[in-house]
Amino acid sequence: MLFLQLIALAAILIIFFILSVKFRFLDTRGSVIALLLGLAIGIFGGLDWLILMLVFAVTSYGATRAWLEFKQKKHLQEGTNGERHFSNVISAGLPGLIVVFFNVLNSYWINANINFFLIFAVSYAVIEADTFASEIGIIDPKVVMVTTMKETTQGANGGVSLTGTIASFAGGFVIAAAYDILSGSFSIVDNLIIVALAALGSLVDSILGATLENRNLITKGQVNFLSSIFCVALVSLIILL
Repeated sequence: MLFLQLIALAAILIIFFILSVKFRFLDTRGSVIALLLGLAIGIFGGLDWLILMLVFAVTSYGATRAWLEFKQKKHLQEGTNGERHFSNVISAGLPGLIVVFFNVLNSYWINANINFFLIFAVSYAVIEADTFASEIGIIDPKVVMVTTMKETTQGANGGVSLTGTIASFAGGFVIAAAYDILSGSFSIVDNLIIVALAALGSLVDSILGATLENRNLITKGQVNFLSSIFCVALVSLIILL
């Protein structure tokens, strides 16, 4: 059984790597980092965890590619044609990898009754929500700065819009649906936690972008990481309490 799981894991990762390089989901270094990240998550978390990560990767890429010509005209696209870089992969994947580490730690030494797969889903839901908000919300001409609520330009760090807000909830729903299918159960509470924290994380991301990133104190990747890890910590407290 374990041997078959390893074969499935290897096959999934090889296929994803080939598709990533062929269709430019990621640049070359990003594809390699994603392969290594997926390998760690698949081995120490499981196939379900890996598949959830891949759902995030594919759907976030779809959002990034949406309205690409419009973004290119305004020079707001990721990379040249929507591809993301290794720094994006690290900032998006590191919170989930940390959750995997604590899941292994719990399995072998602590044995606490904690749903780490839910926490893992939240870590990616936050990044998914922010990606949907920025990549889809960018088409909305009415954008305001989250800290002042004054109008700002499309694509500005810390800018929020109605379209982007709706899109952030949609991103959370995508990960919640994947979580339901992969966990084999439907929990209204779990789904509400994922979607609500995804939207909250997207808001935190905007606030960090408006305050720290715009002052060049932290990078976009660090903003993504901090907003995700904040919600990971928050959902952990919710579960423990």
